[in-house]
Amino acid sequence: MAGEIFLTCIAKSNSGGFLGVGNNNGDIYIFNLDNKDKSVTLKPHHKIVRSIGFTEDSSKILTASDDTTIKIVDIASEKIALSFEGHKESVSCVRSHPNDSRFFYSCSHDKSVKSWDMRMKSCIDTFQTGSSLWSLEAFPKNVITGGESGVLSIFSIE
Repeated sequence: MAGEIFLTCIAKSNSGGFLGVGNNNGDIYIFNLDNKDKSVTLKPHHKIVRSIGFTEDSSKILTASDDTTIKIVDIASEKIALSFEGHKESVSCVRSHPNDSRFFYSCSHDKSVKSWDMRMKSCIDTFQTGSSLWSLEAFPKNVITGGESGVLSIFSIE
């Protein structure tokens, strides 16, 4: 069926006040769980949204897409605040640093993990791996990734 839309990712904010949902059409939906009548629909990407996550302070939502970009959406203004480019293939996962909203991390099918700084608006470090990456989780001192090789990789981010 042409034009069929399906949901691809879901994330809850750290504060629990927001729920973010992405779809295969490049759209994201942000639901205010405290005010069930209010929701926001944005189209930050032109391809599938693979991953979403909230900043540590829950003020922004991060989105990763097959269009190779990462977008940062400011929830209060309901606008794209920043756009990041640097991956050569689909960005499969994005996560905020658990203690510092300035930093976030992404992984990609291009076999790389990138560390980003929102204030500098740029990539500050890149780690290469041996296979396409599908998943990432950020901890205060480490980023752990997994992908096609079936191996968990741990990277120090201190």
